[in-house]
Amino acid sequence: MSLIEQCRGEKIRTRNISVAIYTIDEESIAVEGVLKDDRFVTQYTFVGDEFPPGIVHHMVVRMRIGGESLTIEEIEVEMPCTPYETCVENKNSLDKLKGLSIIRGFTSRVKKTVGGINGCVHLTALLLSMVPAAIQGHWTNLTRKPDVDIVFPEAFMHFLIDSCSVWQRDRTLAKELISNIEGMTT
Repeated sequence: MSLIEQCRGEKIRTRNISVAIYTIDEESIAVEGVLKDDRFVTQYTFVGDEFPPGIVHHMVVRMRIGGESLTIEEIEVEMPCTPYETCVENKNSLDKLKGLSIIRGFTSRVKKTVGGINGCVHLTALLLSMVPAAIQGHWTNLTRKPDVDIVFPEAFMHFLIDSCSVWQRDRTLAKELISNIEGMTT
């Protein structure tokens, strides 16, 4: 049986993550991420407690990101639905990330600061899925008008170069970007 046929079996659980970017001003954006896990079958815990079908996790992270360094200026968390009451103890765990830039090295800093026993794996997963969208949303915010003379921020170049196979330093897109930036600074 093919993998596509196997994925037509009984659906037992889904995870949906959505990220929306909103303009605040020319240099700042608001980013809202939502993680929602739904269980479609009854599940039993290791002590035999029954969890009926329904929402397992529903979490929302909002951030204000600003400046050329893309710094987290504000961050807040909502946890409308968690599987355990004690999960909400992690609601403020992401506060430790205020003041951090979401450019280069952010993922490792997040994992070290709020990963594992320092936070919630679901909030961490949501936050890390929000960052690429935030960077792209910030660039969209900066380049919304065709007549605006914006110098490509160096931070974006560092984010793009070698970020994937298409943006490898020795391929066409990366070479064009580097050439354009060098042309602006000479």
